[in-house]
Amino acid sequence: MKYIKAEIIWALDMVKKHRSQRSCDDQQSIFQAMFKSHRVVDNIQMAKDKLGYVVTFGLSPHFQKEILARVHTSKEFSIPFDEALNKIVQRGHQDLWIRYFNEHWCYG
Repeated sequence: MKYIKAEIIWALDMVKKHRSQRSCDDQQSIFQAMFKSHRVVDNIQMAKDKLGYVVTFGLSPHFQKEILARVHTSKEFSIPFDEALNKIVQRGHQDLWIRYFNEHWCYG
C-alpha cells in the first residue's frame, strides 16, 4: 500500500514540473538501481498511460472538488476570460479563470 503514496507523489511531481507523460517511462528501472533493497520500489508501476489515468481520473477530480468547495465558501470571486483565434486551424478558444479570496491563505 505504501507504493500508492509513492506513485501519487511521483505523478504530482511530474505535473508540477510540466514533464511529459512519456518521460515517465522506464523510471522503475532507475528507481530500482537507486534503491536496490527497498520493497516499495519493486511495486511502483508508473508508465505514461498509468500516469495519464492517475492524473486525469484520480488527482484532477480531487483538486477540482477542493477548489470548487473553496470558491463556494468564498465571499468574493470573479471569472475573467480570454478569447483567442488560432490562426492555423481558424478556430477560436476561450480560457476561463476563477479568482477568489481564500481566508486560509492569508498571512498575518
